[in-house]
Formats: sequence, structure tokens, C-alpha cells
Amino acid sequence: GRGLIQVTGRINYELYGKYRGGLDFTTDPNPELLANDAFISSDLSFKYWVSKYWKYLHRQVLIPD
Repeated sequence: GRGLIQVTGRINYELYGKYRGGLDFTTDPNPELLANDAFISSDLSFKYWVSKYWKYLHRQVLIPD
């Protein structure tokens, strides 16, 4: 995994690349940026956390208890 929270999976790298304007983080040497660049690492982690929380909120609104 890469980033502050060790994000793994090609799909997560692809989604982050789209978020960053179409960059490719799935082929060398770019995956290393996810681990070694402080801004990209923290941005990747934040994007991942926000996307998971957004899905949680969306479910709560659409499917209330």
C-alpha cells in the first residue's frame, strides 16, 4: 500500500489519477510518488477518506433507518 493509510488497489490509484486531472499512478515510476511525495501521499489519503465518508452519508440519506 501507499500513502498515509496504505491505500492499495489499482482502482484506487486510477480514481486518484482521475481526481488529479488524468495522471497515471498505475505505471512506473508514478506509484512511488504516492509513497514518497508528502503532498501526494496526504492528498491521496484525504481523498480516500472523503470518498468513503461521502458514500456513508449518501446511504444514510437514501436509506434512513
